[in-house]
Amino acid sequence: MGAFARSSVNQPTKHLPTEPTDEGPRRHKSSPLRRLSDRLSVLAPSGRTSRALLIFPLLAAAFYMAVSLYLRRNAPGGYDGFNVAIDLYNLLPALALAFLISLSSHQTAKGIPVVAAGSLIFTAVAVYLPLSIFTSDSSTAVLGFLFLPLLLGTVVIVVGLLALLLHAVRSRHEDRSVPPPR
Repeated sequence: MGAFARSSVNQPTKHLPTEPTDEGPRRHKSSPLRRLSDRLSVLAPSGRTSRALLIFPLLAAAFYMAVSLYLRRNAPGGYDGFNVAIDLYNLLPALALAFLISLSSHQTAKGIPVVAAGSLIFTAVAVYLPLSIFTSDSSTAVLGFLFLPLLLGTVVIVVGLLALLLHAVRSRHEDRSVPPPR
């Protein structure tokens, strides 16, 4: 007990210097978890608009999972590995849209209006198509769940390309409007 008590009692608190030096500000060593968090923070959307846009892929994914669980509630085989694989396959476009939103908030910030409109279209399609598949009288309507991610993935790709195009056009327009330095 004596060694434990000595280690924390009556020792001055060490403060890390924050003043910049010739080689820059001195920083304490960071843990591997902190370094990983710093690297992944690039993917986190910045700004209130971008964070608010994340509700659309989350809403679409939650709706799909609710429909999927409802359809499989009385399935004779239960919820097996194949069903999990199909669900993950169907969630890929929502994850791609979330990635596009986070990417557009950093890289193509001028394309946010296109991403917002595309997110609305994505969510509308992601809600309407499962409902139409679910309410259809056709015996092969369930096959629509196999093609749903392809259609939603196409929406995400088109939205991403339009966002990049709008960003490029706005950037070029801003570059021309600034007079060259004399």
